[in-house]
Amino acid sequence: MLIERIMILIVLMFSVASCGDANSGDTDSSDVDADSDTDSDSDSDTDSDTDIDSDTDTDSDTDTDTDTDTDTDTDTDTDTDSDSDTDSDTDTDTDADSDTDADTDTDTDTDTDTDTDTDTDSDTGGEPVFHLFLLFGQSNMFGYENTIESQDQVINERVKVLGYDECAATGRVYNEWDVAEPPLHACWVNGIGIGDWFARALIEAYPEQDTIGLIPCAIPGAGIDLFRKDVVVTRADWQTIPPDNHWSGAYEWMVVRAKKALESGGVIDGLIFHQGESDNIDDAWLNKVKEVVDDLHSDLGLGDIPFVAGELLYGSSGFNGKNTNLNRLPDVIDNAYVVSAADLAGLSDNLHFLPESYRIYGARYAETTITALGLSQ
Repeated sequence: MLIERIMILIVLMFSVASCGDANSGDTDSSDVDADSDTDSDSDSDTDSDTDIDSDTDTDSDTDTDTDTDTDTDTDTDTDTDSDSDTDSDTDTDTDADSDTDADTDTDTDTDTDTDTDTDTDSDTGGEPVFHLFLLFGQSNMFGYENTIESQDQVINERVKVLGYDECAATGRVYNEWDVAEPPLHACWVNGIGIGDWFARALIEAYPEQDTIGLIPCAIPGAGIDLFRKDVVVTRADWQTIPPDNHWSGAYEWMVVRAKKALESGGVIDGLIFHQGESDNIDDAWLNKVKEVVDDLHSDLGLGDIPFVAGELLYGSSGFNGKNTNLNRLPDVIDNAYVVSAADLAGLSDNLHFLPESYRIYGARYAETTITALGLSQ
């Protein structure tokens, strides 16, 4: 019985194995590996970089405020989902990177640069200049007595004169500045000369803030030797040199007065000369005048300023021939000019000009000086 049971068990096991082999080509519908790996990697990288750069640059002084706000938001979201799982792995990776960069840069640069530069200097806008002129020579520069008229007494506050002597009539003091009016030289002459209307016309060519300073140094009847440096000559009693006649010559006196004027902050713009009636106008005279001019340049440190001389009165006195040589001054002196005395009337002495001629002659000197200095009226 035992053997029979064992045999039956073997038969049954063999039968079961045979059934498995017969079904080996079937599709096992129950083994559905639904590996639905739906990797929905919805990487919604919403990088809303709203850079509102309200740069209100109110710069009223040409202030260029360049506010460059470069906001680079680099959001690199690398989602590497290596899912080897036979599985229904729904990887919903919603990367909602809402980077709202509201950079409200309100740069209100109120730079109000109020540059109030009030330049009160009129005309050229420069600093005021005190223009000095040295007047020297003899009687026609000195002035002829009793020739002052009402029109000569109209003064200009911008024209000054360095006191020639002590004058009670005008209140003028030796070597001190005062408003110019005749007489410019000695108080006793009570007359006008070339310098009066020279300055009156010349001042119109300068800027409104400038002034003129006259340094009168003429001596009536003086020969050229009286104005030469280190030269001592005999002179008449009436040829006094202020203030106390202690000077041995007029040159040293002129230099002292010119330096006094320079100390006032002025600058010498020209040498104004009228002389020759007492001398022969020849080569010797021309060289002596050049010597005086050269010494003045050296002792006063003058620059290239004009030397302006004038002709003598035309008439029966024989000055016509002298004027021919006098016009040679520019040949021997640098930056020299000669003013014409043509058609100017004189007194009966054939030496001095009439008052009206002084006015015209002074204006001619001014015109020549304006040209020499490059000014314009």
